[in-house]
Amino acid sequence: MINKKRIKLIYNPFSGGGRIIKQLDSIFKIFQKEKYIVDIFRISYDSNYLDIIYEIEKYEFFLIVGGDGTINQVVNILKENNKDIPIGIIPLGTSNDFATHLKISTNIHETCKKILEKKITNIDIGKINERYFINIASYGLFTTVSQGTDIGIKRVLGRYSYYLTGMKEIRNLKYLDIEIETESIKKQEKVLGVFILNGATAGHLNLGYKAEVSDGKLDVILLKPKNIKEGFDIVTNFLRNNTIKDGLQGINYLQVKKIKITGEEMVTDLDGEKGPKLPLEVECIKDGLKLLGI
Repeated sequence: MINKKRIKLIYNPFSGGGRIIKQLDSIFKIFQKEKYIVDIFRISYDSNYLDIIYEIEKYEFFLIVGGDGTINQVVNILKENNKDIPIGIIPLGTSNDFATHLKISTNIHETCKKILEKKITNIDIGKINERYFINIASYGLFTTVSQGTDIGIKRVLGRYSYYLTGMKEIRNLKYLDIEIETESIKKQEKVLGVFILNGATAGHLNLGYKAEVSDGKLDVILLKPKNIKEGFDIVTNFLRNNTIKDGLQGINYLQVKKIKITGEEMVTDLDGEKGPKLPLEVECIKDGLKLLGI
C-alpha cells in the first residue's frame, strides 16, 4: 500500500551560497512532525535527472528547495516526461525572483506551513522551443549575466553579484537584427535585448510590471533605443532604480500568448540556465504547473 504522506525533497546544495545545507534539518523536522516520509534528491552535475521522477506515483508532492534555476530543472524534467505533480517551493537560492513575485516567504516555518495546507493553485509557465521556463527567458543584453557570474562571488555577494556582472556587460552594448511575429504583428526590429517574462523580475530588477502568472500571457520587453547613448541611459536607469517605468523611451512592452523570434544565432537564458539558440517559438502554457503554498 502506498503511503500518501510521502514527499520528495529536491535541493541544490550550492543554491544561495550553500545556506540550504544549514536549513535542511529544520525542514525535515517540520514535515516529520506532520508524519511525512521525506525522500531526498540532491541535484549535482553528475545526477541522473530521470531519478527525480522515479516512482513518482508514490509521492503526494515535490518540495523544491533552491532558486529559479533549481525550479527550472525540475519543471523541465516533469514536462518533458509528461508528469504532473504539485510542487512546493522553499526559496533559498541567490535571488529567488519567481518566488518573490509569488510572495513566497523566505521564512522556512511560514512557507512550510502554507505548503502543508495543500491548497493547489494552477499557474502559467513558458515554453521556448522544446524547453520550459518559469520566470524569464532572455536574448541579447544581460543574457549571460546569470551564467557568467562567478559562483564564489555569488556566495559572498548574493544577488548583488548579478549587478556587478551586469554593469560590466554595459560596455558590450550591441544592436541585434531580429524579426518578431505575434498574434497581431510581424515586423523587423533592431534591439539590444529581449526579455520574455512569466514572472515580473530578474535579478530583482522589476521588468515585467504588468506580469501575472495566471493571465495566459507572457510579457515581452524589447530594448530598442534610437542610439547607443540612449541604450546606455536605459540600462543604467533600470540598474540604478531596479525598474522599467511605463512609457520609458526605447522600451517596447508587449503582452502575448505566443511569439516567434528569428535573427542572429546567439544563446538564450532560461531562469539562469543556458537556453536554445534562435529561431525561437515561445508560448504561454496556461495553468501549466500545480503550485502549493501561495
